[in-house]
Amino acid sequence: MTSALKKGTLNPMKSGFDIIGLGLRCLAVAVFALFTGCQPAVSPQPKAAETQPSAPPPPASINPAYVAAHPERWRPVEGESLNPEGAQDAAAQLEAIGYLQGSTPPPARSGVLVHDATRTDTGYNLYTSGHAPEAVLMDSEGKPLHVWRKAFLDVWPELKDTPHQPQMSYWRHVHCFPDGSLLAIFDGIGLIKLDRDSNILWKALNQAHHDLDVAPDGDLYVLTRDAHIVPQLHPSAPILEDYFGVLSSDGKEKKRVSLLECLSHSDKPALLDACKGRAGDLFHTNAIRWLDGRSAGLRPEFSKGRLLTSIRELDAVAVIDLEQARAVWVFQEKFKRQHDPTLLENGHLLLFDNRGPVSGSAVLEFDLANLQRVWTFEGSTARPFYTESCGSAQRLANGNTLILESDRGHAFELTPDGTVVWEFFNPHRAGERQQFIATLFQLERISAAQVAFLEARPTSG
Repeated sequence: MTSALKKGTLNPMKSGFDIIGLGLRCLAVAVFALFTGCQPAVSPQPKAAETQPSAPPPPASINPAYVAAHPERWRPVEGESLNPEGAQDAAAQLEAIGYLQGSTPPPARSGVLVHDATRTDTGYNLYTSGHAPEAVLMDSEGKPLHVWRKAFLDVWPELKDTPHQPQMSYWRHVHCFPDGSLLAIFDGIGLIKLDRDSNILWKALNQAHHDLDVAPDGDLYVLTRDAHIVPQLHPSAPILEDYFGVLSSDGKEKKRVSLLECLSHSDKPALLDACKGRAGDLFHTNAIRWLDGRSAGLRPEFSKGRLLTSIRELDAVAVIDLEQARAVWVFQEKFKRQHDPTLLENGHLLLFDNRGPVSGSAVLEFDLANLQRVWTFEGSTARPFYTESCGSAQRLANGNTLILESDRGHAFELTPDGTVVWEFFNPHRAGERQQFIATLFQLERISAAQVAFLEARPTSG
């Protein structure tokens, strides 16, 4: 009798397994490569693929504690043609996909290299990078003002025997509250909340990844994922399916809606048709934004309470209605493998385009009324601009744009005419010999009101 993984189910046969040995790890990698046609990364390379398989976790899931906490989400399914152990090992490999902690040689100088105080927007800079599981709050001169840090095993000591994965070593995305508490994502593993002194307030092993947002009512919106077989897309190999999770302010899950279901209910069925017969990371959803309704006058699909998201592998930006479990708006243009869609105060859409131009990356601004580009930033021969992974663009209050070139550990602020008035290279390093500049996963400008706790204690960490 054979069985296989299926959406919404778990095969409990594997949940009690001990940590797999080296031989079984190699077998799991081989199975994963067979299913997906991919080879695991051997060592970081400049401009490497955004996601790289790492050493596999226990075969049941991203970690045994997650399986034990959520047995209701999996069950054995009869009649499939794949050996369940092979399917589960391949699924585990998918869930272990993470980012390179560094891939580019560092520049000769690091820190803040340019700061035109008369034209730089005010506020503080909050960033995370591949060097450590921490977030740094610094001023525009580059002086650290506060650091939050919490190691993976300090959060989940019960997972001490889990094989190491790169995403255990850094935080992918964070959100700071005025009281100094912080939300942080261990990519593909879970979400934590710390107080301003980095004490754990709560933790959730929910396979959170990439991004989160906080609504005015305190609800949290976060991307989560599962690897399993979805027969209508591939009969025997697992896909990595993304979900939109809604959590209460204390980290309890209130709702969970599948991206796959939302796309199946959209008016662009060809999006899923292109996925049939394929396996692996088919969607790679990398952004989640709660919509406040500011653009509903331009496009009614952008009504309050819906979500704006980016689906990297489909080169698409979409608006999701969680109540209908439907993608109500899907936008595709010439951008490719994009990140960080953001609605501006004027109702326009700002987007980081990783591969759209002939060479290099770009930042694009679209008028939602007619979907025409109204502003573009691209690099030049004298000043190349490219990041294979991540990347972001933030329109600041003074009209400047803060751009993150993640792979190079580089951030810079541009005036509307393209003048660089602030520039920062990550001072942290990554790699076995510290030979790479650490990837900047996030760098955003936040106002003094967002870090009011600094007034009570100006420095910490």
